This record gives sequence, structure tokens and C-alpha cells, in this order.
Amino acid sequence: MKLSFSLNKKRLIAAVLLMLAAVMLCLVFRETIKFTLVIALLFLAGGFLDVRIFGRLRVLVLPLFALAAALLTVLLAQEANELRSVLPPRLLILGTGCALLLILLLHSVFVLFFKCDMRVSVIAATGALLFLSIVNYYTYSERGTGLSPSDLLSTATAFNIVGHYTLSLTQHILIAVLLYLACVFLLLGIHVEDPPKLGLRWIGGLASALALALCLYFTLGDPHSWMWQNAGTERNGFILNFFTEIRESIITPPKNYGAGAVEAVEERYEGDTKALSETPPHIIVIMCEAYTDLRVIGDLQTDVPFMPFVDSLTENVIKGYALSSVYGGMTPNSEYELLTGNTMGLLQPFSIPYMQLMHTKTWSLNAWLESLGYSSFSSHPAAGINWRREDVYPLFGFERSEFEQDYPDPHYLRNFVRDDDLVDHIIRQLETEAGNGPQFLFTVTLQNHGGYYQDYVFEEPVHVIGSEHRDAEVFLSCMLASDRAFQRLATYLESRDDHVLVLLFGDHQPALSTEFLEQLHGGSFDTLDEQMLLYQVPFLLWANYDIQEATLGLSSLNYLSTLLLETAGLPLSPYHQFLRDTQAVIPAINAFCYRTADGRTLPIGDSDEAEKAALYDYSVLQYNAIFDRRGRSTLFFPAPD
Repeated sequence: MKLSFSLNKKRLIAAVLLMLAAVMLCLVFRETIKFTLVIALLFLAGGFLDVRIFGRLRVLVLPLFALAAALLTVLLAQEANELRSVLPPRLLILGTGCALLLILLLHSVFVLFFKCDMRVSVIAATGALLFLSIVNYYTYSERGTGLSPSDLLSTATAFNIVGHYTLSLTQHILIAVLLYLACVFLLLGIHVEDPPKLGLRWIGGLASALALALCLYFTLGDPHSWMWQNAGTERNGFILNFFTEIRESIITPPKNYGAGAVEAVEERYEGDTKALSETPPHIIVIMCEAYTDLRVIGDLQTDVPFMPFVDSLTENVIKGYALSSVYGGMTPNSEYELLTGNTMGLLQPFSIPYMQLMHTKTWSLNAWLESLGYSSFSSHPAAGINWRREDVYPLFGFERSEFEQDYPDPHYLRNFVRDDDLVDHIIRQLETEAGNGPQFLFTVTLQNHGGYYQDYVFEEPVHVIGSEHRDAEVFLSCMLASDRAFQRLATYLESRDDHVLVLLFGDHQPALSTEFLEQLHGGSFDTLDEQMLLYQVPFLLWANYDIQEATLGLSSLNYLSTLLLETAGLPLSPYHQFLRDTQAVIPAINAFCYRTADGRTLPIGDSDEAEKAALYDYSVLQYNAIFDRRGRSTLFFPAPD
């Protein structure tokens, strides 16, 4: 191998300018002198580096730089997420391997289609991973959980709501970006003369990528992804955690799955023989954005009640709490569990069925109600493109759906359409279709969406006694506004002569500051039971006619449709009958754990024999409903019209 050095005045001038700019930025952000000097020296060294490499060993030089870049990317990802603690050596090696795999794959593509050298691959791959690391930081900051692969399928939603958040440049992100740019500047000073032929480079890159992919496939089984807050990035490193989530998102059939497994469950069920009453009630489902009773976490004291109307309801009401599978975001997963009866506990917790699975007509609560003679309507005061709702709702069979454009003169609380406007649309729909048979109205609010640090003057503010966390007070003030809107709807429904049953529930808890939540709880959320406190949302069934009042134990969103049908006095579909029986064994389940009949909380995968059998049957039917198009059970999942 031969080296040839030269002095390039243009690179020197560029290095000095970049160095000065970097130092000024570091001073503005008051970064430590250590990082400031490192960045300045890297830019300065890049100015003197103009190397040309000759000889047979030149083929090893840039791959070594690729390996160094992969390691650097893992470290920069931690820096961008404000995690300067050192990862364990094994996790650091695996994370570096994942980053190197992306570099090698991009190298193969770039060589094949653009005839680029390894430097372009290194710059592009490390830049992309650093960008995702920064997005992970902001995602965690705003919704309380890190970035997952399924989020990349919902970029339209992200761009639509990003305006509601306040994103600020942190010194950690600044340092990570400057270090990346300094290393890119260094890399651009290295030139390999007379590189190997394109074919050899492409085959070498692809072969190396495949070998590394196989190696990672058999070694990534040990570290598991973590979704709780930003624990995945902290424990595994962002890049390793992200790749692990991709591996875990691959759905495989249950063991011994086949027609016999489905038929074994079918034998226990048949159509419900209960007769449909002559006047079945109208059914309204309101999934209220971030609707939460923070009192489940600790002794919350406020200057005024934040759920006065709901708390006052004692007649013709069923109340309880349900486990949600999401925290701080990914609302459509809660919709999916409610409408289908399926559980995220038997899918991957990071997947989003609306984005990945909903591409054909799907059996749902709406399909069953339509078979009983109900007309259907859905409404959500946001863009229909969000989470593909404008495509998904018709696949559920909704006859008509309203979105943002159907709210021509909306009123806003903060930057979101008020719940009161949604109530107006519910009332209008009921009156427009009066006399045309029972109606099913599925609605999703927007008012309480995240971004709780925004300045806003509330008509009825709520303050937390003994705490000055602005985000909590903004959220609780929104909750009071939701309570007032529901009271107005209930008052209207009480004036009607026909029967109306309303299901109100929350999709997930809000992503409030960890400091406030731990203060409210009286400590950190270390155990599984404590963590699941942050996944509990309230629900209630209220009717404008006589129903049996009850306060129920902990349930989960996938079971609420069965409770809704039973309360309405409607026949249960075979699948809802199955869900009723499953709940007797497993009272609650979400993406991470389930509650046993004797009150234990266990991770998915840990189970006794009875629970194991129930979970297996559940997984068989759910896989059949989602993935087995040719062998789909016509008993449980008849094709929607």
C-alpha cells in the first residue's frame, strides 16, 4: 500500500471556517470545552488531510473506515439522545454490526446503480441513522415513547401534527451533528486511486452484507426491544433497539396452526339465538383523545374537579378501567382493538395495524352491527390521511366518514378542534337519520392531543395542588373541557324518546413529564404492575334508559365491544362469544402483559395451562382473521358486504 499526501489550500480554508463556526455554536450552547476542542481539532485535521491511497491493500482502507463510522454512529445516536453512559461491550458490538450492515447494503446499491465509492455509502448511512436517532429523541420528548419502525410508515401523520409541538435544538444534538460533519470532512480527504472493478465491489459489498445479516439474525435474539419511555435506547442503544424491533415485527403463524386448529375452536361456538328487539338502541362510541383519570397513578389533588360530571354519574351507567396497548401516542391501535376485538398482545407491540395490515375489507364490530340492521357513521376532526383513516374506515364498512374538511367552521381549544364540535356532529347525525333505524356512530376526538406545554388561557383552568408542572395543568384543563362536552351530549340524549347507549373511553394516557408522574406516584415505575398504571384508561357505558349499574374490574380495550353488545341487549357474534369466554380466563390483556383471573400481572409468554390454552386459541383466531385469507373462518369472520 502506498500513500500520497498533499496540501490543499481550499480544504484548509474550509476547515478553518468550519472550525470557527463549530466553536461559536458550541459557545452559544455552552458546551464543555472538551467537546468543543475535539470538534475544532477534527475540522482542523481534516484541512491538512488530502491523502491518496495506492496498492493492493487499498481495498481494506475504506471498509475499515466503514467499521469506524458504524461504531461512531452508535455513539452519536446515544449522544443525540442525551445518553453519555457507555453501553455494555456486547450491545455496543451488535449495534455497530447493525450500522455496518446498513452501510454495506447501501454500498452495494450505490455501486450497482450510481457507481459510487464506499465514502458515499458511509456518509449516507451514518447520516440516515443519525437523523433517525434525532427523530427518536424528539418522538420520546413529545409522546413519551421512542421511535419505532412502524412510525416510518406514518410520515404523513407526523408532518401533519408536527406543527403542534415545539421542537428545540439541544446541545447534545448539536454536538452529535457537529461530530458527524467533522468526520465527513475527514473522510472526504481520503481518496482511493484505481479502486477495484464495479462488479467486484458490488459482489463484495453484498456478500459481506449477507454474511453480517446472518450473523446478526442469530445473535439479535438475546437483546429484546424496549418500548417503555426511551428505555430501548438507554439499554440497547438506539440502532440495536431499532433493528431488534424490525426483527420482532415479523409475524409467524401460531405453532401447529392450520385448518384443524381453527375448526377445533369453531366446534365450541355457533350463532347467537337471542332475538333482536324491535327497538334496538342507537350506539355511540366516543374514543376520547388521551382521556385519562390520573388518580389511578396516585393521590392527585386539584383546585377544582376535572371530571365532575362523569364522577357524578350513578344511574344507568357502567364504569371501569381498561388496559390500553399504547402510551402517549399511536391512537389507531386503540381503535383497532376496540373495533376488531383483536389484541396487540398477539401482534408486535410496535406495529400499527392501520398502516401494515389494513388493506382489504375487515370484519369488525361495525360489520356485525350492520348485519343486525344498523347504519353506520364515523367522524374525526383531523385529516383523513392521518394513520390512513380515510382508507381504513371504509374497509371496516362505515357507510360515511367525516374528517377535518367536514368541519367547515370549527372552534379550537389550543390548536385542536373542540370536543363540543364533535358533539354537534353526533347530534346532527342522530337527527338527520331519525326514523331510519338504529345507528352506530363511531367517533374519535382530538381536543386533548399532546403538546401540553403550549400557552393557552382556559375558560376553566385546573391547577394541581402542590405541583407546578404546566403540562399536567394544561392536560387536566382539557379533561375538564371534555367532561363539559360529554355532559352537554348526555343532557341532549336525555331529552330524546328513543334509546341511546354511549361508550366513552380513552385511547391512551398523555405523555406527561416523568418528573410529575413519579411525584404523583411517589416513586419510579419499576415493577410491571406499576408500569401498567400508565396504560390504564377509564371507560363508561351510559344510557338514556334503564340499564343495570355496575363498577367493573380491570378490563382491556379488545373486550369493550363485547361488553357494549351485551349492555345493548344485542346478540353476540361467535367471535364476541369467544372473547367473552376468553375474558373469563384472561380478564385484561395489552401489548405487553395480561391480567390473570386471580389478579396477577404477567408478561406475554408467561402463563399457566388454562391461560396458555386461551391465549393459543386467541392467537389462532386472530392470525386467521388477519393473515389467512384463503382459510378464513366464515363462522367467526364472515366476509363483510
